[in-house]
Amino acid sequence: MRDGGVLCSEFDLKVQESKLEADEALKKIPEIERMINSAEQMTQEARDSLEAAERDANEARRLAELAKTIAENADRVSVKFLAVLHRRVSTKA
Repeated sequence: MRDGGVLCSEFDLKVQESKLEADEALKKIPEIERMINSAEQMTQEARDSLEAAERDANEARRLAELAKTIAENADRVSVKFLAVLHRRVSTKA
């Protein structure tokens, strides 16, 4: 059977080892916090970029729809103009 002093020494050794491990872990906290802050900043930048891209895409869609409307109206005007021109030429002939 082990002596109470040996058990106490082993326990103290385990406690000391755990304390050293905890101290090492605590030293890593500032670097982990820097990594978290960096990740949060990159996430915010990505979010901002996506929001800007969405605004640009919406503006591009709006302009495309406007261009389509203008083209359709121009086509109708062209057809009417050609019809009027054709009638004038036909009546003069």
